[in-house]
Amino acid sequence: MQSTKLVGTWGFNHGYRVGGDEARLVFNADGSGIVNPHGDSFAFHWKLKNSSELYLSLKGDHWIGPHNIQVGPKSLPLGTFISLVSDVALLPFGLKQFQLIEAAGA
Repeated sequence: MQSTKLVGTWGFNHGYRVGGDEARLVFNADGSGIVNPHGDSFAFHWKLKNSSELYLSLKGDHWIGPHNIQVGPKSLPLGTFISLVSDVALLPFGLKQFQLIEAAGA
């Protein structure tokens, strides 16, 4: 997988319910990102190795990973969505699946 497939905004509840606050991840093309861009948020950095190994840096130069990820269509209660699924939690509070809300350039 190319790293450009990760660039965009991903939501935790997108595909399961309409509206409401949800945990969101924004992956930027320059390797930066933000968790929950609307309200309390924090920045992170990311890199992808071997096409499916995601590494995250939440503080300074301390990288965590690899998170083995897959990106592809998944059938959910509200339809079929492009999903980012990790083998372990991507965030400290245990979330490991997100749905694409808006791709870069959309």
